[in-house]
Amino acid sequence: MTSLSDINQIIEVTPWDDVWYYNEEGKKALFTNDPFRFRVLGRLQDGQIFYGLYGSVIEGDSRYLGLTCNIMIRSDGSDWTSSQDCSANFVVGCQKAQRNHGYDFRHPSGIVVEGFPRMGRFGRIEVVDSSYPRPEEFDETYDAEWNESGLVRTKPPIPN
Repeated sequence: MTSLSDINQIIEVTPWDDVWYYNEEGKKALFTNDPFRFRVLGRLQDGQIFYGLYGSVIEGDSRYLGLTCNIMIRSDGSDWTSSQDCSANFVVGCQKAQRNHGYDFRHPSGIVVEGFPRMGRFGRIEVVDSSYPRPEEFDETYDAEWNESGLVRTKPPIPN
């Protein structure tokens, strides 16, 4: 049986809430919960403490493509060496996450991803393979941005 922590595993991340987004100018916008997939390239470890996985985003909205997804174990006691799905914190950015030893790794400030753009939240993570099939296409997604009137959701433009 395949598990979340297997190297080269494809994992689908489905955010459970709006995703925060930072660019060079600071917190810019929030996006709705659009799923994406990444291929596991390695483990996030601090000495002997295994606290997450990282890998290249391979499918999903164009804002994620070409970036690195980092998922971190939450305090729910999941064993990623035998699980095929659970919940996790995630940060997508330009590089692999590093520990911030001023906080526990389960704390939102417990890991650091340098550079921009940077997106994250928490959500469901699931193995994608023939014995645990997922939908071939993602549901329709919407962008969300804050303006003077509040949060406005719009359908993103269709790429040419």
